[in-house]
Amino acid sequence: METRYVAEFRISELTGETEQSIKEPKQGAQVVAKPSMFTAKNIAKGVTTAVGVTALTAGIYTKLQSTSNTITGDAVAQRQLDNRMALLNEGLGAFGAIGVGALLGGPVGVGLAVGGILTNYAKRAFDISQSNRVYQANQEISRSVQSQKQARLVKDKVGVRV
Repeated sequence: METRYVAEFRISELTGETEQSIKEPKQGAQVVAKPSMFTAKNIAKGVTTAVGVTALTAGIYTKLQSTSNTITGDAVAQRQLDNRMALLNEGLGAFGAIGVGALLGGPVGVGLAVGGILTNYAKRAFDISQSNRVYQANQEISRSVQSQKQARLVKDKVGVRV
């Protein structure tokens, strides 16, 4: 029969401190807080990863649907798909820019990304409004010319040439 001995040491026996004083932080000791996993960089990484995965899967889905619509000759479904994908791409572009801005510059980068997105939309709105003005002016010119041609045609019918 073999006898075994187990030695057990307690910190209080070695240092002379009580267990209560060991659990309490010492005076002047700094308590280090555990860093949060929800930092701007981690959120930005998550956003950019999600944008990339969504863009990839949307591209695959779009190609499959587009092929199916081409084979069946469904132009209406293709146009609806194009519109949905255009909206999705707009959103992905905006979130991607914000995510990259957060990764590269933190809160300042996010602010710059949002400012850039807003500037881009403002420029596009201005371009569209100017295109609409040109279109309306061309329509007015066309109406005027058609009105003059109509008046001339009526005069020719009654035998009075101008």
